[in-house]
Amino acid sequence: MTDQHRQSNPTPSIFHEPIIPGILCNPASGRIKHQPQAIRQALKAITVNNYLEAVTSTEIRESIRRFSASGINLLIMAGGDGTVHSALTHLFLLWRGELPAVAVIPCGTTNMTALDLGMRKKPLAGITLLRTGMARPGALRYALRPVLCIDQGPLRRQFGMFFGCGLIPHGVKYFHNKVRQLGVTNEFAGGFVMLGYLCGLLLRPGSSPAVHLTLRGAGGDIEKQHCLVAFATTLDRLLLGIRPYRNLEKGSLFFTIIDNNMKSVWSAVISLLAGNGGRAAGANHGGNSDRLELLFDGDFIVDGELYHAQRENGPVAISRTAPLRFLVL
Repeated sequence: MTDQHRQSNPTPSIFHEPIIPGILCNPASGRIKHQPQAIRQALKAITVNNYLEAVTSTEIRESIRRFSASGINLLIMAGGDGTVHSALTHLFLLWRGELPAVAVIPCGTTNMTALDLGMRKKPLAGITLLRTGMARPGALRYALRPVLCIDQGPLRRQFGMFFGCGLIPHGVKYFHNKVRQLGVTNEFAGGFVMLGYLCGLLLRPGSSPAVHLTLRGAGGDIEKQHCLVAFATTLDRLLLGIRPYRNLEKGSLFFTIIDNNMKSVWSAVISLLAGNGGRAAGANHGGNSDRLELLFDGDFIVDGELYHAQRENGPVAISRTAPLRFLVL
């Protein structure tokens, strides 16, 4: 693997080629539902011929298939993390030829991927910024970022930026059932509610449901009989602006596994807040890797979308792709 594949590009590169944009808009995203017509008009001002709307995974898959056939080289996604996850999955599975660059307009609630790329503007302001940049040759810049590949076999492969199991799916379920009903579309409001819920569970680790997780590696299997939380990501910035891996090599597959006891929880929290990845000798595991294999029974999430794993189906293999070009606005 080349150095380019091992590291994200710290300095954005200029987008040189003539831009042929395609726009994928999820009208069910939280921020779009507040002003759907204004956002549609702003997006269509960029391109009308290659503007598609999609909500379900099936609709997003068909949109990606059509974009692949149309020859676009910039895929603009207006939606939340779930929309980005679904689009990335079908992009890597279906695209013919060189993958397009990707731009993300944050229209969901948490928008971790967009915020990690520096897009902190509201949808209409972000669209205006993108349109202005496209009108100025050499104004658009991109950074190289790898994407997670979560593989449970050839027919069960997902792509995204964040994987989590253990208590994390519990928090996501709570978020779906409670927070979304309130119509929250702000990262900090939604993030603090979900973080408060998870902290309530973390502060009672002995009573929280633990996952029996096996971490497979070249040095042999590591059994985590009482795993509280396990997550992996290629993002630098996570929920609420936390950067738990800022002291580790960029462009890696970052991961953290926390045991279900108070000492492990607090040592991991301190390590994560310090930017060291959650590592604690003899208890937690954290750092960077090229590939993880996890055996467990239970739910997991990819960018907020829920899935299920079973040991009898083999390990959940997590690796990183070659870097994808993400526009930095």
